[in-house]
Amino acid sequence: MLIVHHIQIDDLEKETAYAIAGPPNPDRAKLAARLIAEGRYERVAQIDLRATAHGLETAYTLTQNIDGPGWSREPPMGLEPLEPAIFTDHAACRVYGRRSTMIGDVIEYLGKDGPPQRFVVDWVGFTQITTEG
Repeated sequence: MLIVHHIQIDDLEKETAYAIAGPPNPDRAKLAARLIAEGRYERVAQIDLRATAHGLETAYTLTQNIDGPGWSREPPMGLEPLEPAIFTDHAACRVYGRRSTMIGDVIEYLGKDGPPQRFVVDWVGFTQITTEG
């Protein structure tokens, strides 16, 4: 099982938002670990996949808004959006789904044995988040 967590980017200070979601940063995984501890991520999707490179790539791809109403409004097979998945702007008469997964977001593997493994979406691929200092 994979859980996709989106960083609450609009709630971060400008410098922190740039460091977590901007250009290559060798400390992105450490920053992600700190932001997880601070509760700055929101669980947005649950995906029935394994935590292999292929599984992480698939989780990333399934949570992209490339065509149509978006992944949270019309979820692909194997993906369950977590509430709330749809937002309504009554004043503008618009309905929105969740944003695409991006650099700085976290994908967490929940295995049968052992603690969860977390990976931050990086400039290229994924970097494992460790709890070691």
